[in-house]
Amino acid sequence: MRLAIAPLVALLAALALGLAEAARAADAEPTAVALLPLLGDVDADERASIEAALRGALDAVPGVALQPRAQTAASLATAADAGVGCSFEGLSCQANMGLLAGVAKIVVARARAEWASSRVELRVLDVVAAQVDRETAIDVPKEQASLALLLRGAALSLFAPEQTGALLVVAEPRAVLFLDGVELRAERRAKPIEGLAPGEHTVELRAEGPPTRVVANVVAGEMARLEVPTPAGEASTSVDAAPEGSSLGLGAILAISGGAVMVGAGAGAGVVALVLEQPVERDPREALRFTGVALLATGLVGAAVGAAGVGLMLGAGL
Repeated sequence: MRLAIAPLVALLAALALGLAEAARAADAEPTAVALLPLLGDVDADERASIEAALRGALDAVPGVALQPRAQTAASLATAADAGVGCSFEGLSCQANMGLLAGVAKIVVARARAEWASSRVELRVLDVVAAQVDRETAIDVPKEQASLALLLRGAALSLFAPEQTGALLVVAEPRAVLFLDGVELRAERRAKPIEGLAPGEHTVELRAEGPPTRVVANVVAGEMARLEVPTPAGEASTSVDAAPEGSSLGLGAILAISGGAVMVGAGAGAGVVALVLEQPVERDPREALRFTGVALLATGLVGAAVGAAGVGLMLGAGL
């Protein structure tokens, strides 16, 4: 009996090994993916640049078999002849496009032009289930220097997010920062920036004079922390701070404003006195009134001069 069981155990073990090998082979089989033409309102040159960079980024993702552009275009031409066209929101239509192309996944992208950059929205769609697997959105610069790097991170975020890294940028809150040519808005700097391709990323601090550039090395599955120093000689601005090299500060402001008000009041009183002088030359009571107004004018002018002097002393630090 034992002799009969041993071959059966060996056969079952061989079958299990074969099934495991088959499963590993199926997992290793690359996923057929098609990229639909870029949607959006960017101009033709930028559209071509973004689409070419995105195609290159998808083609480099491990486990992705990107369908050649010509083959995808032929399938889309068949759909166009039938009067079928898809918007960015039309998931079922996009899934049908994927079925026509004969792929398992389809990538849909839309670019919206902004002032200094463009917003690229991406999603990968399961063709059979007609539902979104993953989606992401990134800002890309108008210049082409870092376009491929940023879209490589976006492509990895869609198909292999575990192969992306994150970066936390620490800088003076009012600093104007750029990451790979795209301005880092305050909301993005409040938390780590995720979905970055592994490799070197440049953070730039732009202020008066030459920009300060710092390079961060992003590693897959990790978060890098980068502190951007404030350029030498660049002080934080404050609403009550005087410019460097000036001897006048708050005291000078008091001298100018307070002195001006007092001088104006004194001059006004003097004018009133001169007006009163004309018709009252022979009336002692009116003369007394004139004298009082003149004394008031003199006192106001004196106070004005005193305020100006004290303010200048405060401004000079005396």
